[in-house]
Amino acid sequence: MTTQTKDYYKTLGVRKDATQDEIKKVYREAAKKYHPDKNTGNSYAEKKFKEISEAYAVIGDKKKRSEYDTFGSMGFGSSNVRWSSSDSNGFGGFDFNDIFKSFNSERPFDERSGRSSNARYERPRHNPEIQEDIQVSVEVTFLEAARGCKKEVSFKALRKNGRSLLSEPVRLNVAIPEGVENHSKIRVRGQGNDSSDGRMRSDLIATILIRPHPNFRREGLNILQNVTISYYQAVMGDKIEVMTLDGTTTMIIPKGTNGGQKLRLKSKGIRALKTTYEGDMIVTVKIAVPKFLTDDELQIIESNKSLFQKA
Repeated sequence: MTTQTKDYYKTLGVRKDATQDEIKKVYREAAKKYHPDKNTGNSYAEKKFKEISEAYAVIGDKKKRSEYDTFGSMGFGSSNVRWSSSDSNGFGGFDFNDIFKSFNSERPFDERSGRSSNARYERPRHNPEIQEDIQVSVEVTFLEAARGCKKEVSFKALRKNGRSLLSEPVRLNVAIPEGVENHSKIRVRGQGNDSSDGRMRSDLIATILIRPHPNFRREGLNILQNVTISYYQAVMGDKIEVMTLDGTTTMIIPKGTNGGQKLRLKSKGIRALKTTYEGDMIVTVKIAVPKFLTDDELQIIESNKSLFQKA
């Protein structure tokens, strides 16, 4: 037997060999006790009422109970039942109104709205045709992706118009969160196509495309860039200006810096989503070797050969 993810017998407080009449009797008493109309504002009672109703919807029905005993609770759950005004015996032949009338209420509780309504439970009979999500691409710059922005997108969406679904142009501002990565997807709920009955709407899925930056590259939350310095600066050290996401900042070149050496600027990288943590900027130093020297300059280097050959 498949392991049961929910023990409906335990939820109702009945034995596994209980008769259908015993299950019905226990459920009737529990439903009276926990019904939301008798427990206004009591979230625990509301939760219990939903749980026992879900359990009774399965083991209170002989056929469903047999399937449950064989396969477990897979396929059963609160999402498989709903309120309907068209069927008085949706819960395994049990009329909910028997309970509601017992404490002068003929209005069952709607688990979706939290209010009473003239309805009873049944398994769903009809699902409106749900349209596919709309896919769009949003191009942003490296800086916009790093710091976040808003982008207007235009697309065509199906909208309910009378009895028809018509394609209409839509313009929408999409919030791009800071630190978003290339090719990541942002879901905008309820901004897609209308369902066939106009009561539901699919989502808009925006794929982020980040344009390359001429100087920056991203590696996780860190930003990488190269800077070129002179041989003199590498030997003697210096202070130089380097570009960051928020403008320029001063970076110290230590004496004796080697080509390919990496220097780190703390907290000058990408900010992690929904946090205050920022990555670093990692600067790789390249040393420029002069290509065009005069004879006198070459003679000076030759005269100091031993100095230039030091490692």
